[in-house]
Amino acid sequence: MNATRIARSVALAGVGALALAACGGDATETAEALIESEIAEQVGLGDLDATCDDPPNNDVGTTYDCTATTADGQTLTFLTRFTAEDEIFVQPSNVLVASEIPVIEAEAARVLGPEIGVEIDPETIECPTADAIVLPEDGTIDCTIVRPDDGAVFPLTITLENFDFDSGFQNLFVQVGEEPIG
Repeated sequence: MNATRIARSVALAGVGALALAACGGDATETAEALIESEIAEQVGLGDLDATCDDPPNNDVGTTYDCTATTADGQTLTFLTRFTAEDEIFVQPSNVLVASEIPVIEAEAARVLGPEIGVEIDPETIECPTADAIVLPEDGTIDCTIVRPDDGAVFPLTITLENFDFDSGFQNLFVQVGEEPIG
């Protein structure tokens, strides 16, 4: 297979949590508590230690950043938005949960097939399976793809970039290695 790099957007349902920020209350503390409780439970990576930036204001639509660290040192990033008066929604921007992996594999198959002139069964793409995957800074996921005609297994790198609060990752890049594994 030839190396191919293509871009598409992919929206993922993923993980997130909604909370009421007490009227005149501290939205930063509310977001941190939400990350350390509901979101920590959703992603299944154990205890999270969260820190959030102070929002510039509490206007509807205002976003601000949060991070959380796992016990083993992984850093999760979050976008937090005021969705209504005194209401925030916290959404991870570098975490994929298990239910999202098949979506990523299917999207990679859908966009890669026309580029190489073969319909690709998403079942031939295998990405890591875990309750949650924390994307590295470069947004890559190392996967494999099986060539249908002879069963040769090739490295496949999927890169997710430019996370948008409303529509998910704006770019999904797929690159297939030129040489089979092994």
